[in-house]
Amino acid sequence: LAQSIGSDFTIHNLPLGVGLVDAKPKVLTRIGDEVLNLCACSEHGLLNGSVLSSEIGRKAIESTSLNALGGLGPTAWTELRQTVTRLVSAHEGVLRDDVKLREEVLLKAKEVSMLRPMNIGDYTDFYASKEHASNVGTMFGRDPPLNQNWINIPIGYHGRASSVV
Repeated sequence: LAQSIGSDFTIHNLPLGVGLVDAKPKVLTRIGDEVLNLCACSEHGLLNGSVLSSEIGRKAIESTSLNALGGLGPTAWTELRQTVTRLVSAHEGVLRDDVKLREEVLLKAKEVSMLRPMNIGDYTDFYASKEHASNVGTMFGRDPPLNQNWINIPIGYHGRASSVV
């Protein structure tokens, strides 16, 4: 498939996301100035690896978020990346040679409204840098701002989904 020169979204960088297609959330990936509708690819039998063609794999691709796909694990992620890379490759004729199929699975990126890709219930955050931990300690009025054990023990806390954007 044609890729814009200088695009961040080449065959080597196929990010996953969720966007509105016909007013419905769909799992997508971007290639150049276009978006590949992975749900439509699945419906056309293009995601035919052992994981993604299974019932659980199809349901994950047809989901309205990336949560189910993320839960399938590295085998599914690798299968998806390899399959999509093959489909959009200049050497693969499935999409390249079928104008009608391309029209059904590819959209102009500028015409797709992207959504938050995952539903996050909660998470655990860690003080990942000395500066971050010191700033938080200062905000809470600690003197000294860092506990003595900070260097030896990771400090984690329960976060809120509302702070994930």
